[in-house]
Amino acid sequence: MRTSDIILRISLDEQQMCNKIHWQAEEQGETTWNEASIMMLSLYDTLQQNTAGIDLWTTGVPIDEMESHCFNTLMKLAGTLERATQDQEGATIIKDAALRYRELTNQRKNENKQQID
Repeated sequence: MRTSDIILRISLDEQQMCNKIHWQAEEQGETTWNEASIMMLSLYDTLQQNTAGIDLWTTGVPIDEMESHCFNTLMKLAGTLERATQDQEGATIIKDAALRYRELTNQRKNENKQQID
């Protein structure tokens, strides 16, 4: 049996706030560290039958980046559900919710832009 490691390195500032997220995966065939500003890690515990999660973001992440990440995560979740279970209906519900969320965030951006202009 083969194993593969995914390594996360989280740097904290003096107030114990996340200020850097780096990750490395053996599957990439290289040992360089990749930088990220937001991460959401979900792990399903079969014994407890629930999902544990680690959500981190670096200080100073702009709101639009967080909104984009959440939208992309929802779309990825829909794709994963469909590939893993062939549940097209469930995937469509998640995609529709993600698209409605994106519309909401775009509407807010336009409203804020009009107020600034």
